[in-house]
Amino acid sequence: MNDAKLAFKGKTAFSQEFDDIYFNTEAPQKESQYVFASAIDEIWDKKDEFIVGELGFGVGLNFLTIAKKFHNSPKKLHFVSIENFMLSKAEFQEIYEKLGIYKRESKKLISNLPPRVSGIHRINFAENITLDLCFGEASQMIKELDFKADLWLLDGFAPAKNPQMWSEDLLKSVASLTKKGGILRTYSCAKMVRENLSKAGFCVELKQGYGKKRQMSEARLQNEVKFDTLAYFARPNANNKAKNVLIIGAGIAGLATGMELKKLGFNVTIAEKDATLGKNASSNHCGILIPLVTKPEVQLGRMHINAFLKARNFYENALNKGLITYSGAYEYAFDETLFARYFAHQGFSDEIFGFEPKAKPFARLFVKGGAYARPAKICKKFAKNFEIKFSHCYQSHKHLKNGKISVKFDGLRPLFCDILIFATGSQSKEIFSNLPLSFVRGQVSRVNFGQDLSNLINENSSNLSNLINENSSNSSNLISENSNNSSNLISKNSSNSSNLINKNSSNLSNLHCENLAQRSNLKSSSMKSQTSDMAFDLNTPHSAMGYITPFVDDSYTIGASYARNEKFDEVRIKDDIENIQKVKDFLQLLGQDSLDFSHEPRDDIFEKSGIKLLSSRVSYRSYSSDRFPIIGALHDENYYKKAYAKLFWTKHKAQQNPPRYEPNVFLNIAHGSRGLGTAILGAQLIGDLLTNRPLCIEKSLFYELHPARFLIRKLKKGKKA
Repeated sequence: MNDAKLAFKGKTAFSQEFDDIYFNTEAPQKESQYVFASAIDEIWDKKDEFIVGELGFGVGLNFLTIAKKFHNSPKKLHFVSIENFMLSKAEFQEIYEKLGIYKRESKKLISNLPPRVSGIHRINFAENITLDLCFGEASQMIKELDFKADLWLLDGFAPAKNPQMWSEDLLKSVASLTKKGGILRTYSCAKMVRENLSKAGFCVELKQGYGKKRQMSEARLQNEVKFDTLAYFARPNANNKAKNVLIIGAGIAGLATGMELKKLGFNVTIAEKDATLGKNASSNHCGILIPLVTKPEVQLGRMHINAFLKARNFYENALNKGLITYSGAYEYAFDETLFARYFAHQGFSDEIFGFEPKAKPFARLFVKGGAYARPAKICKKFAKNFEIKFSHCYQSHKHLKNGKISVKFDGLRPLFCDILIFATGSQSKEIFSNLPLSFVRGQVSRVNFGQDLSNLINENSSNLSNLINENSSNSSNLISENSNNSSNLISKNSSNSSNLINKNSSNLSNLHCENLAQRSNLKSSSMKSQTSDMAFDLNTPHSAMGYITPFVDDSYTIGASYARNEKFDEVRIKDDIENIQKVKDFLQLLGQDSLDFSHEPRDDIFEKSGIKLLSSRVSYRSYSSDRFPIIGALHDENYYKKAYAKLFWTKHKAQQNPPRYEPNVFLNIAHGSRGLGTAILGAQLIGDLLTNRPLCIEKSLFYELHPARFLIRKLKKGKKA
């Protein structure tokens, strides 16, 4: 994001970047009402739902003015605004304090403003009002949007000051996002603006301006503009009559999708293959909500940051503190590649990440707003909102002549629905054999320590810097020495894992951390991270080669092992050892410097190392071949193969054939280890598709999630699909 360079002329906000005022010096809300908001009145009685687009969010005055019309109204507003010079929360607050207007509304807006990072940020401003803030350069960001607006507001700085905002190309993009007959309003009556609007397909009329301004412009789109070189990724037509939804899968993805659709007025039933909740990764005791961090320009990382921010907002509104804690979280750069990746975000994502390049045992990012969550309890809470059909293992489905979908389950009567959504986790590989899916077996370990960690840290804090230096230099040797021994340890001890767990689980009530009141002492608060010292806080999740969560109920959760396409449901001691090895550097900072797994392992291997293993659990995570989730409408594969068979020769040309999808069938799958975040993105995106809302994510990222992307890539390369 660019610096807005705000100044004031009296009470009027002024942009030093563009040498122009943000709004009229006298009664700016009245000008906003006259020039922009009054256009809604012209079509108010014709519609129940409105999409409004805007170039130049500025101080949000037009949004607040129009939103006020929808207060206590059953009508809905979806407002999409592009801004490349976003003000800070403090600047917004100062502006509205000087204006003395919209005191309650501006306070609500300011409290919901997202971090200033590029992308689309959704704010659920009221039950019937949605605001999408699109941060980025207008000519680029507008190509990332996907909707047809009833009304466009052009409220950029004056054409003479900011000509790029009023260019012919940009206004043609505006036309492509406007319904036939859609209205465009602007305070400007400059000749360049009127000519470019005409070239874009608008019929322009000059009208009486506000106050001392003699004229303003109103335009209407004569014919809807249609062009798309990537027609095969175009969204399906929404079926407004389809209201009964069946979701397959009662994990985070399925339940979150159900929550989103129920809020949108759909009737939701969920079918779960197991007899109870809590059989896969969504039922872990504790998990971490953080994005996958790539370099800033990498699409996978951009998608994960988008998903992380959406998930954070979703959970804040849906859960209490007992189920999720926004402690922040640390990601460690334990090799040079990660260091380059993480610290490339400085100057781009500073409102999401804090940067500590000299922290120990490795340089690290602090993920602001990162959290540790209770997936199993979250699923139970969400499940109370639905009828869940347990022991319903999906077998097949077919479309009936009446438009319904009949879904068959093993040994049970079929269920019928209008809309079918798969949120099937690792089972997706069996159901969708045409998609490049794999699964990973992961085992997590719940442990605590033989001593009170608060005392350990207090005893060792004076020696912490020496301990850090000593261990950081040896960390690579420690890891390699132990990893070489792991394979020998594994085979001998897998048979002992169940005995070990049974032995220790009986001692649960006597285990570590009797003094919960002392948890606040766990932080070595005298250390300052900005001066290269380590403030190691076990009230915060830490993630490097493995992760360790804060103490929750009775244990720390450590994980997770990684075995691709391996199916083995029993817990194994070798995986617990692997988990401990991955966080060994952290444990040594806590005084657990006697960790030694080099001897022949026995049932008491962990206790001899000062660690008590409470339990372990196995779950399976689903991945796609390109690591993106698979979210969207399920394409008709046979049709795609025929319609786009010549894509190798025509991939740079506009595609004449529209896409074809299996009617009302959608996917929200392949979320891997970051499903706490990306599953929420999937839920909202499916909601967008079913209700024909503007997309909650950039169009280029929507294409990266599209179920047909793998087939299209093959066809583009001329490969046999």
